[in-house]
Amino acid sequence: MVYVFVIQRVLFSISLTYEGNETTSYCKNWFFRGEKATLIFRVTNPYLTSLSLKFCLVPFDLYGKNTPYLAYFTTIPGALIFPSTKSVKFAIDTSELNESLYVIKVEAKEINFESNGTKQNPRYNFESYPWMLAVMNMPQTNNISFDKTFDLVVPHGLGVNIHFINPSEQQKFWLDMMKNAGFKLIRMDFIWDYVENSKGVYDFSDYVILTEELGERGMAPLYILDYGNPLYDDGLSPHTEGGRKAFSNFASNATKKFVSHEIIWEIWNEPNGGFWKPEPNVDDYAKLAIETARKILDVDKSAAVIAPASSGVDLNFIRRLVECGVLNCVSAVSVHPYRNSNPETVTEDYTALRQLVGDKTIVSSEWGYTTSGSYGNKVDTTTQAKYLTRMYLVNLMNKVPITIVYDWKDDGVDPSNSENSFGIIASEQISSLLSGRESYFIKPAYYAIYNLVRNLNELKFSERINIVNNSDIYLLKFEGEGGTRFVAWSSAGEAEVVLNLATLNITSEVRTAEVVKMFGVREVVSVNGNLLRVKISDAPAVLSFLSDEDR
Repeated sequence: MVYVFVIQRVLFSISLTYEGNETTSYCKNWFFRGEKATLIFRVTNPYLTSLSLKFCLVPFDLYGKNTPYLAYFTTIPGALIFPSTKSVKFAIDTSELNESLYVIKVEAKEINFESNGTKQNPRYNFESYPWMLAVMNMPQTNNISFDKTFDLVVPHGLGVNIHFINPSEQQKFWLDMMKNAGFKLIRMDFIWDYVENSKGVYDFSDYVILTEELGERGMAPLYILDYGNPLYDDGLSPHTEGGRKAFSNFASNATKKFVSHEIIWEIWNEPNGGFWKPEPNVDDYAKLAIETARKILDVDKSAAVIAPASSGVDLNFIRRLVECGVLNCVSAVSVHPYRNSNPETVTEDYTALRQLVGDKTIVSSEWGYTTSGSYGNKVDTTTQAKYLTRMYLVNLMNKVPITIVYDWKDDGVDPSNSENSFGIIASEQISSLLSGRESYFIKPAYYAIYNLVRNLNELKFSERINIVNNSDIYLLKFEGEGGTRFVAWSSAGEAEVVLNLATLNITSEVRTAEVVKMFGVREVVSVNGNLLRVKISDAPAVLSFLSDEDR
């Protein structure tokens, strides 16, 4: 009997085979409020008795802390000779749900079974992502404004890395999703040997298409002028006068072609690392950066030019660039402050960097956290959401106006390859493995970014308010025509904070505060006298204060 029970327990399975709209040819796990969400599960029951299954929705912010919303209930017949298999299909009207990110949980109490889809030893990386259903509202953000991009206004300096040029229909759908999340800058390689196949002949046509597609969505490109060309210097990074002249001419012609567009030009990618061939050479890079920046500015004196896109905050490399005069030719210093620690630790690096670059603007043109793999700064999917939102907030706090999230999508499905899982949406390879249809599945980080932008839209970072005797607590103030809001979190985990409204310059007429958690759950907290007592965690929450008229 024990043997039979073990076999049955191992064979019992529930798998999500479809999530999306019945009227579309693709799958997705996010829906604009009011859409019908159809879900199909495949259930195998090896037990002799029937099983009662509950399919529930639990707000991600409250997982394990509240009563779930029952979405569907069904009974799975017991096995006769062979296990019983049943397809369970049901629809959810998202107009009945609050705007939030939900975890789909399945319960079978007869066998003490509960699952949210995650697996401990996944064959594919997306099997470690929970079953989710996201309810969103249509985006209300304005078109990008470069004045606001460099002025700490949400979300004008927020961007994401991509790896395509002339977008396919699927990639255009991705661009729509980027717009929906609130991204304004799209960082992509502007590849020299892709544009110049014959000496002095430039084909920008595919980049014209991408630039126009971004413009139609209120976004702008951050193009990385990069990599060698076999027509010059044997395909190595430009290191001769002829190679530098050819590269700077390529950059000059690109600037002429796109002079009517708002574009940020970045000179190379991580020249202090493996992308400078055959090996890093700071003096060669400095010569290239100076000549290229000058050629760009000869065409467009107002062009935004940034460099060096260093791997890490490489003080020795940047110190030499300062000595060579590179900073005199660029608008900002760009760095890639990857780390194995939490985002707040970057403040010390920025402080040291400012001692080198003075008042020159610093931008974070690539930074992210992977969610699987055998190397790199691996975190789980929930921590990725926390870290990416805090990364953006900490950058703003440090007067770093541009944050480019790496990466848009998972580059593969192999859970042992760290490079495969930096994305904030799942790889398109999930399609053939999950349902056979095109799939657009977001990870928690996507929704966390969407929710942060939605609640801080068009507000400008003002200041960090210090909490006495607790440097782990962050309270950031944002202001604008839309009012005043605060973002609070603790890098050390859960904490209770008592805020004095007078210290925050909040009127005494305020009686309540609304707290919007990282994945959209809203709570109202009463003000006691002139004090607000609120519980926070390592997930950023947006606070706004309400008078009786606002409620």
